[in-house]
Amino acid sequence: MTPEAAAAIYPSQTAILIVASLLSACALALACMAFFQAQRQAAEFTRFSRSIEIALSRLSAQVEAGNRAVEDIETWVGEELSRLSGSNSAPSEPADTMQNIVQHPSAKKSQGRKAPAPAGGGQAENALAEAVSSGALELSLQPIISIARNAAVGFDTFAHLEIDGAAEDIYRLSSTASRVDRAAFERLLVTRAAETARRRLGPRSGSMPLHCPISEALLDDETACEAVSSLISSHPALSKSIVLSLGSALLREPTPVQRERLSQLLQTGISFAAEGWDGPAGSISELRDLGVVFLKLDANRLLDREKSRRKQVSGRDLAVAGSESGLEIIATGIMTDEDAVNILDLGVDLMIGDRFSEPKRLRSTEAAA
Repeated sequence: MTPEAAAAIYPSQTAILIVASLLSACALALACMAFFQAQRQAAEFTRFSRSIEIALSRLSAQVEAGNRAVEDIETWVGEELSRLSGSNSAPSEPADTMQNIVQHPSAKKSQGRKAPAPAGGGQAENALAEAVSSGALELSLQPIISIARNAAVGFDTFAHLEIDGAAEDIYRLSSTASRVDRAAFERLLVTRAAETARRRLGPRSGSMPLHCPISEALLDDETACEAVSSLISSHPALSKSIVLSLGSALLREPTPVQRERLSQLLQTGISFAAEGWDGPAGSISELRDLGVVFLKLDANRLLDREKSRRKQVSGRDLAVAGSESGLEIIATGIMTDEDAVNILDLGVDLMIGDRFSEPKRLRSTEAAA
């Protein structure tokens, strides 16, 4: 090989070696990058797995705590209401004594001693009319339970009657109860609840308000509505101890007179609880502007067991819309553990129903104060 040919070959081999070295270095760098990336991904996956394990552990603990609360709540409520009312009477079979009384959805038809025979609706109406006329109306209370806090956070208020040994707890009168002055009845129910809050619950009444049912009957009666407004205004603490519970339709579509009376009541500082909802989920926020703090929805409605229209908004969407609007959702009519667990799954914590406690009677001396 001539010197000229060798000189031509060696530079080309040198260039090849240089290129090969560069390629090897690039490959090594890419391998290192891939290795470190894999390490980071492995570390992130490990952290993610641990976070999932922690979240599942917390969820299990919450579920266990919820189950314990559901198991323990009945005993707690019994003790709490026994202390409050001094009543240890046991429930009995219902008797059909009030054929024209609208019962609260979470309350059984009656309780107390079993009657030898059912009394007629007329007899019950007469007894209620007499109690309203004399002002000697007794109360029963049913606790509104917070599962998370394992405590009562309020009470629904009932009128209590006993006829021929059968007990009846009346939430709201229907328009067919013609023998009873409905406005006077609702006014007296609020008055008795106010006395109970002041004299029995005392400082705790603000954290456990008594929910009193009212209707268009009270709003249409100037004297009765003025009496309730004056009562709350005279004792400002009652604005936190009493909640007026009425249908959401009445709040949304009142007559001009009713709108004026609702405004009059709101000026006392009192809050409203809206019962039921039949509109679109997006309109629930309107209730907040009307002075509503609580939205009461039946468990069957929340669990989509009852829909008046095929495409009606789901119970879950109702619960979410209510919470996002700043309303406290109260599930009514809780009858079983399954109901309670399913309602908890919707994110609803406040519940009321016979699963926890039936309405418990206050003793006559306490109710009448």
